[in-house]
Amino acid sequence: MRASLHNTQAMPKRTIACHFLNKVSALHIFAEYWKQYSKVVLKDIKIRNNQRLKNAFLRKQPLQSCLIEK
Repeated sequence: MRASLHNTQAMPKRTIACHFLNKVSALHIFAEYWKQYSKVVLKDIKIRNNQRLKNAFLRKQPLQSCLIEK
């Protein structure tokens, strides 16, 4: 009787520990995912900005070359 009672008392602690570990691992996985995702997004933004700058430069370039030739 005593052993079974002890087991039932220990159960909630074990389940709480499991829930806690699950939450921690989920947070860890999410953090890892977020790191990778933000790298991709930041790279994408950087590429877009570079492209925008190149386009602006190329748009201005013909005008400058025309002015220099005259």
